[in-house]
Amino acid sequence: MREGSIMRRGLVGVASVVCLASLAPLALWGDREQEPTSQSDLRQRYLLLSTIKTSTMQEELDTAAAAGYRAVVGARTGSSEFAVLLEKVAQPPEVYEYRLLATTRTSTMQEELNDAAADGFHILSRVMMGGQSEIVVLLERPPGPPLYSEYLLLATELTGTLHAELAQAAAQGWNLLGMVRAEEKVGLSGEHIVTLGRAADIPRVPGVASLTELRERYLGLATRRTATMQKELAEAAKKGYRVVTASPTSGTELEIIMEKQAEPADAFEYKLIATNRASTLQKELNEEARRGFRLLPQALVGKRGAGSSGWGSLLGVAGGTVTIPGMVPDEIVAVLERAPESTTRYQYLVLDTMRTSTMQEEISTTVSEQAYKVAAMAGGPTPEEATPLGVMAALRIVLEKELEDQ
Repeated sequence: MREGSIMRRGLVGVASVVCLASLAPLALWGDREQEPTSQSDLRQRYLLLSTIKTSTMQEELDTAAAAGYRAVVGARTGSSEFAVLLEKVAQPPEVYEYRLLATTRTSTMQEELNDAAADGFHILSRVMMGGQSEIVVLLERPPGPPLYSEYLLLATELTGTLHAELAQAAAQGWNLLGMVRAEEKVGLSGEHIVTLGRAADIPRVPGVASLTELRERYLGLATRRTATMQKELAEAAKKGYRVVTASPTSGTELEIIMEKQAEPADAFEYKLIATNRASTLQKELNEEARRGFRLLPQALVGKRGAGSSGWGSLLGVAGGTVTIPGMVPDEIVAVLERAPESTTRYQYLVLDTMRTSTMQEEISTTVSEQAYKVAAMAGGPTPEEATPLGVMAALRIVLEKELEDQ
């Protein structure tokens, strides 16, 4: 494992594109220093940790976990910084333990994952983060028994190859856990990385008999256009598939992996939202929620806008409110699901910031005053980039609350 490997930053010269004076407000979003955990309020319900060093994050996770916190979600903020959000749920001494792994080599990561599994740790799929040439994985050891005993990583540059390898792994009894993208650098595709888990005493998936059924257990959908993805989601759902995870892949492409239900009843329905504005995301989430849809936390991702070269995220400040001709802002994509005969309704609130210190205050205030809970978190897709004025980042957290019967 390469300690502190996520500290690399690429220098992007934007002065030749737009007047520096027009970017002056961006200086507020420059290099940030995370407040030390020792000074954090460990009495609040949610705690947001952010840093550019894996060693620092491990130390802060240990301190928070000892105080009763459990990791909920994690995300890159779009820069060299990565963030983990925790919720206080445990009572010492019955607490959770964590092990953070970061590496550029999938073979090394798989070996370290299995070493951790032997010690009773299991992967938290919602705290897997891709970056520039590396991935970061957080493992948890609960007070009870672990979920899996061994892990397999699939890494490839082509989605077609990924789908073929996933089918082969499914035939061997591996269970899909999560997916991230590790980019070589801006302009190159990098690798699509899928993690799978398998219990040593369960060689095959219960309820699935034939080899053909095993190979068809997972279905991968990959496209650059959200309208196309919406259509393919609907078609797959009618065949009994259900969304498991989503991730950006090459360039502007979005990948969604679905799993065939062993005993499909009525089909689930899906709605895909793609926007570069937090206000629009909140509005559309609530519109669909009133129709019975609910956000899938594992399917909230930041991706390049169609036709974007990456400059959109750097120049589209505050989620894309500045439009530069020929440049498309990055998007936040959300997948919502409606279960058959669902009667429960939800309400959503989206917090959007370029500063993690600001986000902590907003979360604490909103949760205490409006009874929301954290549903999902996503960062911008820009991998470890910086402007002459400092690191550019984006962090969006979606809060959810169940509405009372009306």
